[in-house]
Amino acid sequence: MSSALSQERTVGIGADASLWASGWKNVHVAVVLQDEVRLHGGLGLLSEATAEQGIHFRPRPQHFNSAMQYSLGLRVIPRANSGQRWSELFGIELAGECFKKSPVEWMGRSGTMAWNRTDARVIVGAECRIHQNFSVSAHLGLGRSVVQGGEGFDEDLFEAVENSPGMTRMLGLELLFWL
Repeated sequence: MSSALSQERTVGIGADASLWASGWKNVHVAVVLQDEVRLHGGLGLLSEATAEQGIHFRPRPQHFNSAMQYSLGLRVIPRANSGQRWSELFGIELAGECFKKSPVEWMGRSGTMAWNRTDARVIVGAECRIHQNFSVSAHLGLGRSVVQGGEGFDEDLFEAVENSPGMTRMLGLELLFWL
């Protein structure tokens, strides 16, 4: 942690503004493992009412009833102890999204259908300490995306996923309050 963020401030709670802009209600938690290394996790929910395409360069279904996303990773902030306001940010992350549609009728039976995407990605960006209790980070994540299930979802979505290179791209703008 930087000198302005004293050693007692080892947990940060906040949200990713870019996910909020895409309709996801989300919360993020950061736990300092060492001065420059953090464990980062996030959880988000999305309802069908906010199903507009997001700003993450990521196709998603237009017709669903609910969705959940998660992320878990490690981040390194090399100059966290330097006392400087800005620092580089590097990390790795495993993330996923699950979109659910129900009821789905098939052969006289009713059920729920899920469309899942799992991502493994590398994150690069920068973090700015804007106050002794607040930090903001902007980052880009690149990696590999795997999609499973969801045959009953939108045809346009399947075409977009089938024609994509399997690459995941994600933008983040995260604000954390340090406890």
